[in-house]
Amino acid sequence: MTILEIGEEWPVSKTMMKKMNIINGVAPAFLIGQLCKADDIFDPVGKTLTEFAIARFNSVRTLCGGRVICVDCKKELIKYYESQGFVLISTESEEGLYRMVLLL
Repeated sequence: MTILEIGEEWPVSKTMMKKMNIINGVAPAFLIGQLCKADDIFDPVGKTLTEFAIARFNSVRTLCGGRVICVDCKKELIKYYESQGFVLISTESEEGLYRMVLLL
């Protein structure tokens, strides 16, 4: 779990914020960390791991709540995560990462 902080400059619509349960710019979220960082980003193993993580978060949310999965990724992984249903919600961070979310 992590706290998802939404920057004022981020391109997040009011509808999306409502679906994400954003209150005062923050919401609880499940975090996928460094799951698919590889040279071959479309490797089927990465896709399988991402699908497994999403399925687990979906089953766990009935116990502990939450409806947002987030990932911080490099620019070259944005298309990959979009193919998994994630939506880009941030501008580039100082570390060169972008935040993406998937609503359960």
